[in-house]
Amino acid sequence: MALTDGSMDSQSGSLQDAAVQLGYDFGPYSDPLDSVAGATEFSSHQGTLGGKTARYVSFGLVGKNGQRQFCQGVHVPVVKPPVSADFGSVKLTMILCGNTVTTDVIAEQIFASVKFQN
Repeated sequence: MALTDGSMDSQSGSLQDAAVQLGYDFGPYSDPLDSVAGATEFSSHQGTLGGKTARYVSFGLVGKNGQRQFCQGVHVPVVKPPVSADFGSVKLTMILCGNTVTTDVIAEQIFASVKFQN
């Protein structure tokens, strides 16, 4: 798997191999996943992740090569509360996309492994 990262205000990056790509953003400006540009069959539901309130999404995308991508995402709006009025709460967003229908199983296993420190 290849790792890419970089952002000035958060920890973000992606891991990928030939079948799946996992993107993550841990910081105050993480995407709330209200919508995803180009997504088809977008759905969401509330849940928890690591004991925190979370919103799970699933959607389809068409990849650069025209191949359908199956995607699962999760957004945790408050991992850590704001440290000041100028700086919002720390959030986490992860999206896993792959080219097989079992992408949802892989995403569930990865998301279930997330643990937060108090």
